Amino acid sequence: MRLTSVNADMAGNIWAANNWKPSGLNDLLLNPGGDGMVIFVGVAAPTKAPSLGPVQSP
Repeated sequence: MRLTSVNADMAGNIWAANNWKPSGLNDLLLNPGGDGMVIFVGVAAPTKAPSLGPVQSP
């Protein structure tokens, strides 16, 4: 499958969006897109939400 977005939340979980649905066709314009979401629990280090600027470690 194809990952279209990967993000980490403040608890250190990784969220990966799978927006690819195999259709048997190689044409990207005809692919309707998928609906999958995968979470990898506790893989990343926890972070704290910034009030301004990039995410920082706690």
